[in-house]
Amino acid sequence: MNLIKNSEAKIIILSSNFVQRASPAFINKFSRAETAINSGAQIVIELPFIFSCSAATDFANFSVDILAKSHLADSISFGMENPEFNFKTIAQILNEESEFFKNILNFNLDSGMSFPKAVAETLEILKPGAKNFISKPNNLLATLYTKRILQMNYKLNIKPFLRTGNFSSKIIREDLKNNLNLLPDFSQNIIKREILNGRLCGNYKNKLWLLLHGLLLRSTPEDLKLIHGFNEGIENLFFKNIYKAKNYDDFINLCTSQRYTSSNIRRRIIYALIGLKKFENVSPNYARILAFTQEGRKLLHNAKPEIKFITRFSELKNNFIAETELKASKLYELLLDNQNFKSEFESVMKFF
Repeated sequence: MNLIKNSEAKIIILSSNFVQRASPAFINKFSRAETAINSGAQIVIELPFIFSCSAATDFANFSVDILAKSHLADSISFGMENPEFNFKTIAQILNEESEFFKNILNFNLDSGMSFPKAVAETLEILKPGAKNFISKPNNLLATLYTKRILQMNYKLNIKPFLRTGNFSSKIIREDLKNNLNLLPDFSQNIIKREILNGRLCGNYKNKLWLLLHGLLLRSTPEDLKLIHGFNEGIENLFFKNIYKAKNYDDFINLCTSQRYTSSNIRRRIIYALIGLKKFENVSPNYARILAFTQEGRKLLHNAKPEIKFITRFSELKNNFIAETELKASKLYELLLDNQNFKSEFESVMKFF
């Protein structure tokens, strides 16, 4: 979740139902948008599945693109573990991609490192301390947001802040009973409502495990080669480990290696389950508004965006990003106890 500010409003870019770590969100995007409004946002814009459930670079690039092209803001704010670190220097190194940088990076990749590890090792040579810095997820995203702003010359002021608190969303998810009271009352009430309605995505791994088994049962390695992200023999890795693994987590652990991170494997599982075929050069071509307040409504009315604002999913016809969003939404619904396969067609939420 990213925050853009201007003198009038706070605008949130909110991940779709599958998030960057390649897991389904605890509660659906509409309920999270409601939480964002209760937290003080005036507008909530969706980051579509195809960008939200992607590698950190694409996640950051297209988050910033949507924000910048909406022309709703003059600054961007994001939380970091270490905002005091000179992360803008790292962003400049990544943006410039000198020959020296590329030579070291290629050497590290040829040695068998995963791309994230190869980048980290390369940066450490050019800026000591960078490896440890970008090993922390929010530091990495902050650096990539900044790189995108430099790359595209976006007119956004960068305002990082220190992430504080003794709990994380992971702690809440893993022990909801004992940790729910750590959240604000309005967040607690929304989660309780989702539990009551059978709409909390908590125990999803066994369902994904069964769906993956069914997919591989009727597929071949050649079928998986058609799926986005399946290269360098990952399809063979899936077939090798599907009957060795005891459960979903065990499968991911068996497939994880120096070259393939656990997030990389989880992401490809989701891509395979929705049948996401290989694609190239896809960038945001709409900004879907999930929720807004009266103040947000005025801001949207006065904006002059480079991309079209959408308030109803039905407005999107023959759109690859939207078609993929719908498939991901249906997969998400399969992971819930009480499914609503028309959820994607919910109207924008207005809080007046």
